[in-house]
Amino acid sequence: MTDRDEKTRQVFADSIKSLRGDEALATRYIFADWLDEQGCDDEAAAQRAWTREKQKALDWMADFAKESGRHCVDDGRDSPAYRELRDLNYGPGHRLPGHEARVEELYKRIEAAEVWVDITVEMLLEAARNWVETCNDVPDSWGDMGGDWFVQNGETGLRRRMGEPGAKERFWECYQLLTGEEVPEEKQGHVFSCSC
Repeated sequence: MTDRDEKTRQVFADSIKSLRGDEALATRYIFADWLDEQGCDDEAAAQRAWTREKQKALDWMADFAKESGRHCVDDGRDSPAYRELRDLNYGPGHRLPGHEARVEELYKRIEAAEVWVDITVEMLLEAARNWVETCNDVPDSWGDMGGDWFVQNGETGLRRRMGEPGAKERFWECYQLLTGEEVPEEKQGHVFSCSC
């Protein structure tokens, strides 16, 4: 493929990702025609196999992700400011004059060092896949067979959303539609926790 073809492919991918419902579905079909013209028959067939039900599942997952907040992937604990704060709070001289002002300044520096990302559909699917793969016979705090939790650092949106009536069932229904993987009911757990 030429650079122009790669740019065209990216425009289609970005459009599909940003559109919802029937508009996204129609764009997939146009993309499939373009892929046929490029000789990418398998990829074209995959785009045509995308159904309205899959699109609704993807839209639901996108809403779930967006409404669940963000995830802190680096909380600044490796920063020099964090180490200094730890020493100020627990080390010798932590009650020296001016301590409070310095502590406040360090908290601001740590906050500035934090790295936050939006929750994405891809993150949700990966967390669910990991849950299923690590599920065992020991019930967790929700009464589900426990797997490895996805811990949302800094916020509680995923845990809260998954606890809403019907959300867990819809989440797993969408997961199965989008991945084509069947998940036994006993493994359809809450998946998400917070760092609190």
